[in-house]
Amino acid sequence: MFGLEQFLQTRDAFFLQRGQIVNYGIGFVVLTAAVVWLLKYYHKFYLARVHVAALLLAGLSFTSQLWTLAPKSFDMYYSSARPYFILFLLVAPIVTLDKRSIKDGIRTALLIGIPLVYLFVFVVDWEGRGIRLAAPTFDNGRLTWIAPPLALSSMAAYIGIISIIITPKQLLFKLIFIFTAVLAFYVTFRTQSRGQLLAMGIVTLFCYPLANRATRLKGLFITTAGFSVLALGLYLVFTNLELGTINRWSENKVQGDLEGRFAMLQTLLQKWSSGGPFTLLFGIGSAGAFSVSGFYVHNLPGEILGELGLIGMGIFTYIYIETIINSMKIIKKLDYYPETRRESIAIIALFIFGTIISLKQGSFFSWPELFFFAIAIAHLEKHSRSLVAQDWEWRRLFLINASKQNQRFGIAR
Repeated sequence: MFGLEQFLQTRDAFFLQRGQIVNYGIGFVVLTAAVVWLLKYYHKFYLARVHVAALLLAGLSFTSQLWTLAPKSFDMYYSSARPYFILFLLVAPIVTLDKRSIKDGIRTALLIGIPLVYLFVFVVDWEGRGIRLAAPTFDNGRLTWIAPPLALSSMAAYIGIISIIITPKQLLFKLIFIFTAVLAFYVTFRTQSRGQLLAMGIVTLFCYPLANRATRLKGLFITTAGFSVLALGLYLVFTNLELGTINRWSENKVQGDLEGRFAMLQTLLQKWSSGGPFTLLFGIGSAGAFSVSGFYVHNLPGEILGELGLIGMGIFTYIYIETIINSMKIIKKLDYYPETRRESIAIIALFIFGTIISLKQGSFFSWPELFFFAIAIAHLEKHSRSLVAQDWEWRRLFLINASKQNQRFGIAR
């Protein structure tokens, strides 16, 4: 959504003044699909345990406005995040209850995302680490012509990861997907989004062999060697680019940012740990970090512990444990449904990517899609169970039929 929104904002100031039009349009399409599914298959609706936990965590965050240390910051960030929580936690999970939804969703993301990656590289104007908007806009109280780079880099990372994992076998489409992945790495590097670039490398290196049956020693060696050569080539090419006056790849800049974010996180956790029993259990309230550290702390687990306490952290931990278990079950049963093998791994890859990124940027209000991926994985695991059951049923019927044929052959003989 953000990628398409930012591209349109580089073309016409109309989309700067009404930036939510694209997001609401996509949300309406998803809502329509969810309503159609419910009308047809309402009897199949259910809430996965991960889904219930995510709703409880969101509910706890909403309720914490009663005791948050920063009520104004809560109102500001919650009001802007509310439509996305409704979409990712209430509407979109209904769509993923359909067995075909994951594959259709991945294809739709590529259909929209691949052209956007090419447009961002070859059409829009770049300035520093961001793309130039059609008109100036206010960002954190200052006037700027540059679009926020992190949303753009995350979009490019999503498309790059999916392109690598589900690269088609046909030569022409394979070349298109590989070139798209290279351009996605370029966009991520150009925005100087260090965490996104690192996470892309880790996720693709881990998930590509699983998705493409390259888990044996020879396949792993070839995959690792190939990605290493590609990474070296990208590094040599991209390091010669003009990155503007601020170079976030320098050692001093990296060290300074790490120290600053760790200091904010440490301040938040000190405030939480020095509170009474209620604070220890329920935290200082969502957005409370703004009153303690002056900003969000760029670390989702630490933020949840400090702002939502041990209760919130317990729910968050349960979501992750359940998602890891579901992912392992899916991976063990991949051979039973080869037609959706790569799409299944792609969803798991996006969850891993979001997890890595959540350790260095964003806040609970900005990460509803991370919990959506966890819910989608839970639904996917249930789909995999039904597919395995169908496979065993077909095998049972085949054996029964073969046995009958042998008996007939024996009688005839």
